[in-house]
Amino acid sequence: MLNDILDKFSSKGWALYESHGSDKVPDIILRDKTTSLGFGKLYFTLPSISQSKDIEEIKNAVRYMSANELFPIIRYNEKSIPLTVTRFDKNFVRPVYLLPVEIPYDSFLQSLDTLPVFSMD
Repeated sequence: MLNDILDKFSSKGWALYESHGSDKVPDIILRDKTTSLGFGKLYFTLPSISQSKDIEEIKNAVRYMSANELFPIIRYNEKSIPLTVTRFDKNFVRPVYLLPVEIPYDSFLQSLDTLPVFSMD
């Protein structure tokens, strides 16, 4: 299931970067986008670009993302849920969000269909 989720993010133009909780964003970027997901870990969602460890290129992509209102948001149970930071637990996906949200994996994978496609083209 985790591989399917990572593939879905990638197909929509988004990359997940593992965070160790108190990391600064440049440190997260320098570790590069993740190639596999793990339970109990936090992941930042950023635009997927070819130079995935280049901080300036990521900044440019985020500026483009903001200017064009292309944010990593899904629809789940009639709500818009931002996926800026997400944790994958054994039974649920937990977006780090103002309200506690637990999304079953099957529902989360289906909700990723509503994730906007990121492209700088």
